[in-house]
Amino acid sequence: MVNPLTLVSGGCALMAAAVAASTNDPFLRLESYPHSLTRPFLDKYLSSRFYDYGGSTLIRSDSFVRLTGDRPGESGWLFSKLPAVPEHFQVEFDFKIHGQSAALYGDGMAFWVTTHKGETGPVFGSSDRFEGLGVFFDTYKNNRPGKSFPYVMAMMGDGKTEYDAAHDGLANEIGGCSGRGLHNPRDVSRARVTFVRNKFLAVDLDIKGQNKWQNCFVITDTSKLNLPRSTFMGFSARTGELSENHDLHRVQVYSLRNPPQSYAELVRGDAGDLARPASNYDDVYGNQYGSSGTSSSSGGGFGAWLWFLFKSIAFLAVAAALGVVGYGLYVTKNKKQKKSGDYYL
Repeated sequence: MVNPLTLVSGGCALMAAAVAASTNDPFLRLESYPHSLTRPFLDKYLSSRFYDYGGSTLIRSDSFVRLTGDRPGESGWLFSKLPAVPEHFQVEFDFKIHGQSAALYGDGMAFWVTTHKGETGPVFGSSDRFEGLGVFFDTYKNNRPGKSFPYVMAMMGDGKTEYDAAHDGLANEIGGCSGRGLHNPRDVSRARVTFVRNKFLAVDLDIKGQNKWQNCFVITDTSKLNLPRSTFMGFSARTGELSENHDLHRVQVYSLRNPPQSYAELVRGDAGDLARPASNYDDVYGNQYGSSGTSSSSGGGFGAWLWFLFKSIAFLAVAAALGVVGYGLYVTKNKKQKKSGDYYL
């Protein structure tokens, strides 16, 4: 049996670590482990505790999750088992799209936050007429004049509308940008999706893995951001006559307990894990964000301080209660041992 005092000391250490982490994060990010995905991707039983996967998806436990190989006609997907995506969230994922051909390749991959999961279909490997958010990394241009491919775009599905595949999502796009360089980058690419309900949706890219976010788009029209509350999170990819590898290397999902009220506030607070000054934060069109960016709510810092103070007091109260209970169990155990004449270290 584990010594109660050991449990108490371990619990206090975890609480102290949580408090210390919060002081450095103005948005009080809490990692959602049932949605995050890091090495090793499989447990000792060769299964994934929090994700289902199917189609052509291949998992190399210590390396990557390959949604499709560089072969024609493949579709693969990976979706969370739990429909519990945080209310306000930030997702950062490392991925690589690559293949033998440098000129002809396709079709692309997608990031999903939807009411369905685990259904192979025609929209980058997942089902059409979905309800929720899809962010598409489209690597093959069908019919989209004036756009440079690869192309990154978002669609908010209502469960009835089909994806406009013939025109590369033209009829569905709520925000997008060129993703030039996504195919065959030298290093692993990165993407960050930030969603604050009733405020904004933002997608940032680090295509060349240079530790510098570039904004792809920001959507503040809340009429376009009707994301259902009970959703699964996932990824999918597809190849057609042309092909490429679509690999996932890491997924980290965070709940934002003190969410930024604007994109400019997100940039200034730097909730991401890339250490860089705000003045170096540019979007793909050369617009600069930072201290001179769009004004944001001034309550973020004060709200973070109040939340930190409240949580610190709560943690101390819980730690004290655990200490009292643990000490009581310890004394009771010693009395029983002395009565029976048995002694244990």
